[in-house]
Amino acid sequence: MGKEIGALVAFLQGMEAYTQKDYSHALHAFDKAQGLLPLETYLLAQEWAMLFFYRGNTYVFLKQYNYAIADFFKALELMPQYAKAYNNRGATYYQMGQYKRAIADYNKALEFDSQLAKTYNNRGAAYADLGQYEQAIADFIQALELDPQYTEAYYSLGLTYHHLSQYEQAIANYSKALELNQQFVPAYHNRGVAYADLRQYKRALADYNKAIDLDPRLASSYNNRGEAYYNLRRFKKAIADYNKAIKLDPQFVQAYYNRGVIYYILGEYERAIADYNKSIEFNPQFIQTYNNRGAAYAALGQYDQAIADYTKAIELDPKHAKAYNNRGVVYKKLGQYQQAIADYNKAIELDPQFAQAYYNRGVVYYILGQYEHALSDYNKAIAINPQYAIAYADRAIVYAELGQYKQAIVDDILAMLFSLLSLGK
Repeated sequence: MGKEIGALVAFLQGMEAYTQKDYSHALHAFDKAQGLLPLETYLLAQEWAMLFFYRGNTYVFLKQYNYAIADFFKALELMPQYAKAYNNRGATYYQMGQYKRAIADYNKALEFDSQLAKTYNNRGAAYADLGQYEQAIADFIQALELDPQYTEAYYSLGLTYHHLSQYEQAIANYSKALELNQQFVPAYHNRGVAYADLRQYKRALADYNKAIDLDPRLASSYNNRGEAYYNLRRFKKAIADYNKAIKLDPQFVQAYYNRGVIYYILGEYERAIADYNKSIEFNPQFIQTYNNRGAAYAALGQYDQAIADYTKAIELDPKHAKAYNNRGVVYKKLGQYQQAIADYNKAIELDPQFAQAYYNRGVVYYILGQYEHALSDYNKAIAINPQYAIAYADRAIVYAELGQYKQAIVDDILAMLFSLLSLGK
């Protein structure tokens, strides 16, 4: 009897530490309780299933998931209808990326207690990660029917609609979550992302500002606010935000890439290359970084490096039409016209609506004196992009070479018109 009392005391000490989030001491106390409790005793006393349940929860908080799973199994051996143990084991499987096992446990939890709003929300998250969005939405809605004040369920529903590119519904659900909890940082952040997806960048800025006010160490919000500033052409502010994101997370690949894009636009090619180098250092499979670094090398006249980067982008993504087009441009600068044409051909094969590739191939055909081919490519580029000013200008030159002066004059006028229009945008 003394051991049972000692075990109970240890268990209560563990619960006190657990509620105070002192998980190391909680685990020590739960271990002591189990050690004092004879095997034949706890197999006959199902209330001790709670010991394994809470120790399992403690292992989850300590990220020792396999131990947690083992304890939830023990709890369920003692109480086969312990719905919360099924829920928490499912949640642990979810943390381990085992979504189907998680769903199976959530199903069992709901079989024994159909009023568990949290379990519906959790199962919805697992369905969403498996790409089963209709089931996910149904579960989130069921969770809200059971608990209309369930902030996380509104947020989860927002994430799912967001993933489906249903931005207005996503925003509505993020907003509902924020009505219930005005300190909910992820909802501000993701509503900002949704506004940015709708190109409502000022609204996105407001949400990122709020997220940063609530959590000044959230690198992703600085990065995303930088992207909003970028789209508003406020480059200095964008760079400042990317700097902050990188300071908070020195391996933030996207922030290095984004800052490199702005340096490239500003003509600071060496700085752009330095940022692209960091991006590639932390993610050697980041295809677009190779393409962009290639463009920066090309701008500096370092054509061998540019070709190497475009080639690497193509190796990583053989369907990267822009990399073929860009490599073609470099081959053209080097006077390697057949290689250039071959790359433009491939770019057009991959993207038949790639106006720039038609234009670039037309330029090479013109250089080679193949005016009819050049004219055909300029025609195609203009058909795809009827305001392609430089294509009109170069087509005018071809018409003049062919003695078609009236068409040449018309194209010259159109080239000037569309050039002026582009300056006004």
